[in-house]
Amino acid sequence: MAAVSEERARELLASPQLSRYHFWLLLARRYARTVTEPEEKILAEKAVTGRAAWVRLFEEVHSAARYELDGQSLAQHAVLSRLYGRTAPSASARRAPSARG
Repeated sequence: MAAVSEERARELLASPQLSRYHFWLLLARRYARTVTEPEEKILAEKAVTGRAAWVRLFEEVHSAARYELDGQSLAQHAVLSRLYGRTAPSASARRAPSARG
């Protein structure tokens, strides 16, 4: 609605077919220009609630965690790749004390 010209917006708001949505269209038009797209992206990134915030927290916690394996400090994905990936050692090697952390 923000991209619609003023003249076209008046036409849409006066349309009998859209009368059911008049109030919503009016509000969408009024508040569509309160923030720019870059500002909206920043607000979404800084949001501390909702699903995206939980996903971001989960990813940050797990990417920061380090695990000891064979004397090396590795991220979770590297440990799992070594234990279960194509180059994974045998089952007995996976059960070794150094693999248990």
